[in-house]
Amino acid sequence: MKRLLAAAILLLVPSALFAFDTKRQTPRIGVLRVAQDYDHGEGYVAKTVVHYLRDELRERGLDAYDTGLTYEQVADGEGEDADYYVEIAGAGANSDSYAGLGVGTYEIGVSVDLVVSRVAAEVRVYDGPTGKLLKNETLHKRKTAVMPTSVYLGGSRLFAVVAMPFVQHAQYRSITRSAARDAALLVVSALEPQ
Repeated sequence: MKRLLAAAILLLVPSALFAFDTKRQTPRIGVLRVAQDYDHGEGYVAKTVVHYLRDELRERGLDAYDTGLTYEQVADGEGEDADYYVEIAGAGANSDSYAGLGVGTYEIGVSVDLVVSRVAAEVRVYDGPTGKLLKNETLHKRKTAVMPTSVYLGGSRLFAVVAMPFVQHAQYRSITRSAARDAALLVVSALEPQ
């Protein structure tokens, strides 16, 4: 009887030890879509900040994914469950040109402007199971650069100006990535135990 009891204990102890998971689970973070519709640059920023934020969180070792849903949809029970949700609300962006200078000859030239781009967004971090707001902060980013904004060609009978909107697009992309980097740092700080 004692041998049977000892054999049972020897079989149960190792299996009980393997039941403990010593690895720390990585929290699952759902990045929510922006609830409102935007025009031009604001729409671009609202879409790309979700993409960049997800990538920045993954680079920091978190299990982040794009939910494809808004906060209201997740609150109604749609989508997968996550430990935390991150929402970018009120993303606003603008880009203005100042102090333009045209450089060139009668036949060819370039217009160079001082371009100032700004992005402001509110970052909200929610607890997944309860929906409780854990952190809420507004981010402001500003970037200034001297960039070519148009090219002009001329001659005795023809004059043409070609605008270069991809320059503004590149400026938006750069400032959006920078804002997503700051938002990721904010999310990581919200997840740290207090």
